[in-house]
Amino acid sequence: MGTNVVRLVQADHRRILGLVERLGRPHRAGESVRRRLAAEIAGHADASTRVLLPFAKSRVNDLGDTRRSLEELADLARRLDECVEPMPDHLLDRARSVMRRHVEVEEDATLRPLDAVAAVSRLREVGEAFRRHSAAVVAARRPANPPATAARAELYERARRYSIAGRSSMSRDELHAALRDRTC
Repeated sequence: MGTNVVRLVQADHRRILGLVERLGRPHRAGESVRRRLAAEIAGHADASTRVLLPFAKSRVNDLGDTRRSLEELADLARRLDECVEPMPDHLLDRARSVMRRHVEVEEDATLRPLDAVAAVSRLREVGEAFRRHSAAVVAARRPANPPATAARAELYERARRYSIAGRSSMSRDELHAALRDRTC
């Protein structure tokens, strides 16, 4: 049988907070902590929304701001996906504050009350469903063979989507800078 959903979500919180802190430190060349963090946050937010909340709604009277904090997480994952390296300080600060707030809200309003009222066997079933759903979202967002740096063509295509003027005459580095200014 699977892991209790309460323990699983708490472990998810610790792992994601650890990635947020790693994001602010230098890391190995070619390693995209930002991309991994975006995938982990998206997987957690989606599994919480689709698996944890429906289960908790029938057992916990007041879920507080849990839904809003999950929407903030989904928005953070999108921003992290759109941003290009290097990570601007304001986005790192936002990641820290959104994640800390989410952990506080989800653990206080959802996990503690749920742990007190739900049967352990049912918590394990929901935990297994949560784990599978989160893993599927993370796997779907992971590129098969991620490039260490984006090619000019990829940056150009992203610049086209954002309607960045003068993109056709920009170098790879100029495209990178324009995207960073526009998306982060």
